[in-house]
Amino acid sequence: MEDLRAQAEKIQTSFARALDEIRADRMLSDEGKKSRIRDLYVSSKAQMDKLKAQTTQDETNRITTLQRRLFGTVGASAQDVIAQRDANDRAEALSSEEEALAMMRSAITFKDLMLERAILRRAFEAGAELNPLNGRPQHWFDVINAYVDEHPTTEDDLRELLDLTKAAANPGRSFGQAMTTWLAKPSELADEWSL
Repeated sequence: MEDLRAQAEKIQTSFARALDEIRADRMLSDEGKKSRIRDLYVSSKAQMDKLKAQTTQDETNRITTLQRRLFGTVGASAQDVIAQRDANDRAEALSSEEEALAMMRSAITFKDLMLERAILRRAFEAGAELNPLNGRPQHWFDVINAYVDEHPTTEDDLRELLDLTKAAANPGRSFGQAMTTWLAKPSELADEWSL
């Protein structure tokens, strides 16, 4: 979001500077100024729209990369794919954190990395379910922590994935993004509804 904010600020600053220059240009008639302002606004708004779309795409790509790294298939053989499907089916059947934690401990004991990753994904996805008591995500953190204890190098990726998915699910986020990338329409274009 900080990168978005910085880039949006650059576009807004450039827009404001160019707008002031056009307004101060005594060589242009009012119609000439309006035409140049329209072109500037359309161009700057297109830059903002592109920035917004690129930021959303970058976040989606990053989430996918992290998910593949954390939850993806360990091997590439046909046997690996079948084993991964089996592990995913077993993990999907888990209905409680306690059950998942017991299976995670067993998978860790027997060094079943495919099952560990499948359970990790299930524990992570449990956050999509809201706790009926407090309305907060129900990530199975004990299960996630058991995995991180065994694989400490994954902690930063998990934390980043959790942050990105929480931000993406935040209803106020799109409002904040819209406010960050908002470009005020110049008063000279107030009568132009199509812009």
